[in-house]
Amino acid sequence: MTGRVAVLVACLAACSSSAVDRDADRAAIDRARRQLDEGNRAGDPTRIAALYAPDAVMMPTGIEPLVGRAEIVESFEATYQRFGIASAIESDELAFVARDWAFDRGHYRLTMTPKASGAARDEAGSYFIVWQRQPDGSWQIARDIDNSWTAE
Repeated sequence: MTGRVAVLVACLAACSSSAVDRDADRAAIDRARRQLDEGNRAGDPTRIAALYAPDAVMMPTGIEPLVGRAEIVESFEATYQRFGIASAIESDELAFVARDWAFDRGHYRLTMTPKASGAARDEAGSYFIVWQRQPDGSWQIARDIDNSWTAE
C-alpha cells in the first residue's frame, strides 16, 4: 500500500510541475488570431506563414485542400496580388482538448477589393481552426477550415 501511495504522490507532483496555464494559452492564441487578421489586412504572406505549422492543412471553401505551409502561403500570395483585404475574425468558442491542442470555432467577415478593376466582394462565414502548441511553446495552426455563408 505504501508503494502505491508513493507512486500516486509522484504522479501528482509530476502533473503539478508541468501544469498548463490556460489563461496564458488563451491569450497566446488570441494574439495569433489577431496576427492572422492583421496579416490579411496588410496583405503580408510572411506574417501569415509564421502562423501555420509546416505540415498544416487548410481547407478553404470551393477549392482543393492546401497541404503544407508552402501551398498555404502560395495561395495567400496569389490572393494578395489580386485583392486588397479588409477582414475581421472573431472566435465564438475556444476549447482545449489536450495539453498541446485547441479547437477554435468562430466567424469572419471580409471584403476583397480587386487591385485592377471591378467591384469589391463581401464575404462572411464560419471557421474551425485546430491549434497546436509547438516545441518552443508558441501556438500554430495545424488545420484550418472555412465555410463561406455568401453565395457566389
